[in-house]
Amino acid sequence: MSAGKDVWGDRAAAGPPQPFFHSRWVSAPECVRELGPHAGLPKGFRAAGVACGIKPSGNPDLGLLVCDADTPVSAARFADTGAPAAPVMLSRERCKLSALRVILANSGCANAATGKRGLDDAAKTQGAAGMAVGVAPEEVAQLVSRARELNLNVRGLMVVAPTDPGQARRAFAATIALADELGLVERSMGMTEDLEMACSLGSSEVRLGRSLFGPRIL
Repeated sequence: MSAGKDVWGDRAAAGPPQPFFHSRWVSAPECVRELGPHAGLPKGFRAAGVACGIKPSGNPDLGLLVCDADTPVSAARFADTGAPAAPVMLSRERCKLSALRVILANSGCANAATGKRGLDDAAKTQGAAGMAVGVAPEEVAQLVSRARELNLNVRGLMVVAPTDPGQARRAFAATIALADELGLVERSMGMTEDLEMACSLGSSEVRLGRSLFGPRIL
């Protein structure tokens, strides 16, 4: 529910970008108040947006929203149409719409009326998003199995360990055991603070952003 192309400059816009609820489809609820572009996200949410090449203009066209709550609560509404797009059909079929944790959205391609290939692409995108944001340990085997069914080449597991050394050691050991059980060769474990422990336990890849580039500016 945004000004879409007007906001991102894909066509000539009359005046400044419109607020979030500028939409030809819905009106802003009376209880909603605009906080402005610099208000940030509510506590417990993360978001990112990039230009991934869908739009010929090179403008941002892919966004990811993640809720970190243990038991997220959500509601989903879909346009009433006789020809729903592949992502809509997939979401209705596979997602628990009352407890969505991750939303991946793109602009510039509706993936509608695309047949089996469109459904396959939507399923692969859904699986890749799930792996990118992470899942609970007990859900990893199911996710890897589903990704393989979709012909995704799953090579390994990545873990971000707790800061407590004892808990970090247990997390690394559990990741190694799970990777072995699933036949995965890569184990991305360890960052700047715990890389020595991770390497001693069998990490095949470490992530050293802060060591190389300094603290992240938020």
